[in-house]
Amino acid sequence: MVSLPLKKKDLFFSLLLVILLGSFIYIYTYLHHTEKEIFKRIERDKIAEYTYILANISNHLTDFHGLDNRKKIREYFKNPNNRRRCIRVLQTLVTKNTKFIYILQKDEKGRFRFLLDASKEDIAPFWMKFDVSGKAYDRLYETKKPQVIHESGKGIYLTLLYPIVGKKEKDVLALLSMDINIGIKNEISKLLAPMKGYFTIFIVLMLLIALISIVHILYYLSSKKRIYFDPLTKVFNRNYLNDIVANKDLSDYALAIVDIDRFKQINDTYGHEAGDKVLTELVERIASNIRKNDFLIRYGGDEFLLFVYTRGEDDIVVQTCERIRENVQSAAFTYRQFELNITLSIGIEPHPTEYKNIQRAIKEADTLLFESKNGGRNIVSVKKEKKRSAIKDLTFVKDAINNGRVICHYQPIYTPDGEIVSYEALVRIVSETGDIVPPLMFLPQIKHTNVYAKLTKRVLQIVFDTFEKNNSRISVNVSYQDIMNQEIFNYLFNYLENSENFAHRFTLEILESEEIADRKAFRQKIDLLKQLGCRISIDDFGSGYANFKHIIDLNADYLKIDGSLIKVVDTNKKSRQVVENIISFAHNADLLVVGEFVHSKKVLEILEGLGIDYVQGYYFSPPRPPEELPI
Repeated sequence: MVSLPLKKKDLFFSLLLVILLGSFIYIYTYLHHTEKEIFKRIERDKIAEYTYILANISNHLTDFHGLDNRKKIREYFKNPNNRRRCIRVLQTLVTKNTKFIYILQKDEKGRFRFLLDASKEDIAPFWMKFDVSGKAYDRLYETKKPQVIHESGKGIYLTLLYPIVGKKEKDVLALLSMDINIGIKNEISKLLAPMKGYFTIFIVLMLLIALISIVHILYYLSSKKRIYFDPLTKVFNRNYLNDIVANKDLSDYALAIVDIDRFKQINDTYGHEAGDKVLTELVERIASNIRKNDFLIRYGGDEFLLFVYTRGEDDIVVQTCERIRENVQSAAFTYRQFELNITLSIGIEPHPTEYKNIQRAIKEADTLLFESKNGGRNIVSVKKEKKRSAIKDLTFVKDAINNGRVICHYQPIYTPDGEIVSYEALVRIVSETGDIVPPLMFLPQIKHTNVYAKLTKRVLQIVFDTFEKNNSRISVNVSYQDIMNQEIFNYLFNYLENSENFAHRFTLEILESEEIADRKAFRQKIDLLKQLGCRISIDDFGSGYANFKHIIDLNADYLKIDGSLIKVVDTNKKSRQVVENIISFAHNADLLVVGEFVHSKKVLEILEGLGIDYVQGYYFSPPRPPEELPI
C-alpha cells in the first residue's frame, strides 16, 4: 500500500527550516561556549599573574624578614611601623579590580584574624576577627596550596588565597587574600549580548514558523485524507487517480480492474450493511496479498483499480491477481448467520503507459474485465501481446537515419550493492508517430545490409556525443561484421585515437554466439582497439555454444552472462550451477563478470553469493533516455 505523499515544495520548505533552525541553535550555542571559554582563559591568566605577585610577597616576608614561624610573623605585624611599610607596598597593587588585600592568620582557637589590611578604605585593625565563608581557608592550611574562591555580587569575581609557608618547619604561618574583580568580563558580555539576543529572537521565530508549518502539514494531510481516501474501506478513492498520474511514473506498473461478482445481489438480498462488510473484508484480503509498492484505489461501488509494480515483468501482475482471486474464493465471508460466497473477476492491462492517458488504459482493462464476466466470472483476463504489425523494413530504418530519429537509451550496470559503474547504450528508433520502436522490430531485417553498417555508425556517433558531455563509462554492442567493416573500424579507431581518455571509458560488447569467419584478422583489429585503452566484453555468454576459446582468442576484459540463465537462477538449479561454473571460470581467467536480466532481489542475492562482479536488469533500472539518468 502507498502512503499519502507530501508536496515537494512542502518537503523542501520543511528541510530548509530544519537546516536554518539547526544553524541558529548551533551558532547560539557556539557563542555561549566561546564566551565561557574566554572567561576561563582570562581567569586563568589573572590567577597566574596574581599568584606570581603573592608568591613574591610571601617569599619576601619569610626570606628577607626571617619570619619563619607563626609567633614571629604575628609579632612583626603587631608593630605599627611594620604594618605601615607593608601597607604602602601592598597598596600599589590596589586598583579598581583589586580593592581588598589582606594578610590573615588562624589563632589558637581556629578563628581567622587580620595581621594586615592593605585596603584603601574601611581598614580593619590588627588582630580583628575575620569571618570566613566556605572551606577554602581551612583547605589552604591543610594542603599548603593556593585556593580560589569564586564569588558573585558587588562586582567581585573571585578571591585568591596564597599561603605564607615557613622555610624550616614548612607550616602555614599566615595567608594572603586578594579579592579580584575582572571587569573585562562585563565588557565582553555586553559586546556579545546583542548578538545572542538576535539569535535568540531568530530561534524563537524559527520555532514559531516550524510550529505553523507542522500545523499546516497536518492540516494538509488531514485534508488530503478526506479528499483522497475512501471512508469505508480506508484505501485511496478515484480522486487520487489524477494525483498519481501527475506525480508518479507508472511505466513500471501494470493496471488491473478488480470487480466483485454479483455484488448487487448481495446488497439486494442482505442489505447495504452486508455489502459494506464484504467490501471492507475484501480490501483487507487484497492488502495482505500485495506489496508496499503496489497500491489499491476504490474506483466505483464494487470496482477497484490495482496498480502492481512489475518493472516490465508481466508475470508478476498475473501471479498477484491470481493469488488475490484464489484467496478471496477460498475465504469465508460471513454476515450475521449467513455465509457469503465471494468471487472476483479481474481484467489486466500490463502496460498502461502505452496509452495516451490513464482513462484509455482503464477502458482497455475494463474490456478485459468484461471478458472475464462473459467467460463465467471468477477469472483473470490479461491483455495478449499485440502482434507487432510493426515489424519494420529497410525503408523505415533508412528514413530514421536520414531524419535523425535514431536514438540511444541507456541501461545502467551496477555493483551488487547498487553503485552505477557504467551504462550500456541500446539503439532505439522514434517512429513518425512518436512511438519508441525497440531493436527487435528492425535489426533482424537489416542484419546483412549496408543499412546495418550505417545504423552502427550512427549509434557510435550518438555515444561519442554523449562522451563529450560527461565522464561516464559506456558500452556498445557491436558484431563481427561491424568490426570487419573497414569504414566503421576506421571511424571508431580514428575517433578513439584522437580523443584523449575516451577509449578508456569505452567498452565493445561482442556477441559470444556470433560466428567469426576470420579469427586472425578479427583479433588484430580488437588488439588495435585495446592498445588505445578500449575494453572488450563477451556478450550473452551461455546463449549458444559457450565457446571458451573465443574468450581466450579475444583477450576479453568482461564476460556478460546471458539473461536466459540469470532470470531463472532462483528457480532452476541447473541454471544456477551453470552460472556458478561460468563465474568460477571467468575469475580464474581474470575476467570480470556481469549478470543481465536481474529482475528481483532474490536473484540479486543469489548472484552476489556466487561472486558476481556487476549486475544489470529491471530490478535496478530499465533502459532509459539519457536525460532520465545520472549519465
